[in-house]
Amino acid sequence: MGDLLSSISVLLVFLTFLLNSIEQRVSEKLSARVPLKSLQNDRKKFMAEIRMLVFLRTLPVTLIFGVVFYTMLPKTEEIIQTSEFSWWDFDALSTILVFLELGLLGLTIYAGYRSYELIEKLFSK
Repeated sequence: MGDLLSSISVLLVFLTFLLNSIEQRVSEKLSARVPLKSLQNDRKKFMAEIRMLVFLRTLPVTLIFGVVFYTMLPKTEEIIQTSEFSWWDFDALSTILVFLELGLLGLTIYAGYRSYELIEKLFSK
């Protein structure tokens, strides 16, 4: 169990760093105004930048978070089903694994929502 937790922790540090590195660009694109239709070249360039951001950055990160979440789900379910709730006498590794799974769920939802916002901006008129 300790090896699994160590491996997942290293993977989560990498994924969280990756999400953080693209978050600034996502925020910039979401706050930027879409160029007017009269400025065709600027509009095409802006939409191409959003498309690249979605398909090469945010969607892959969302998918990786989702795959890691789905991979850990059976072990988390087993821990929840077989463990007893106790305030003072609990298994720390199992508890940390469950919290990591909840964190992964939150990060998956957050990354998916940011991807959705970009896709929505991409198809806005």
